[in-house]
Amino acid sequence: MKRRNLILGASGLVAATAAGSLAEVKVPVGLPKKMPGVLELPGKMVMLGKDLMGYLSLPMGKTSSPAVLVLMEAFGLNANIKGVCDRLAKAGYAALAPDLYHGETFAYSDAPKAIEKLKTIKDEQVVKELELGLKFLAGEKMVDQGKKVGVTGFCMGGRLVFLAAAAFPKQIGAGVAFYGGGIAADRIRLGGPVC
Repeated sequence: MKRRNLILGASGLVAATAAGSLAEVKVPVGLPKKMPGVLELPGKMVMLGKDLMGYLSLPMGKTSSPAVLVLMEAFGLNANIKGVCDRLAKAGYAALAPDLYHGETFAYSDAPKAIEKLKTIKDEQVVKELELGLKFLAGEKMVDQGKKVGVTGFCMGGRLVFLAAAAFPKQIGAGVAFYGGGIAADRIRLGGPVC
């Protein structure tokens, strides 16, 4: 199974669990990057708060969709994370990725700078910014307000999935963390492989 299909499937599971129905999950297997005759679903940058932007991707042809909060890895809100949002939108979910680095991104080949930036991020600030993301989704007309939000994240974002679920149990119904580092309190925050 390709990594992107695994990510899309697990993220769909998050959204469906948050929405309360596993029967609604439709996981596209072997989805090509471009499908002939199908309009692409590029997301857009939106303002979440005074100093916080996010990438929002919405499904086409739906008036109300379950939502997923997508939490970035240490390299920032890059094309990969935006692509995850777009793939979730193609699967029928409203997906929002807050830009926790406020415009900074790092190449995958520049892990030392990404890790340096990661170490400046404070949990208290992240919680405030995730709250802005949740408030944005709560005000988005395309989001089904009767269902809880799913949350998924990658490496740094994987750890933040646990933080978000603990901080916002009334809004978040399910979470999937992909290779989240630094979750255990007695461990180094970024032990293991760089992400």
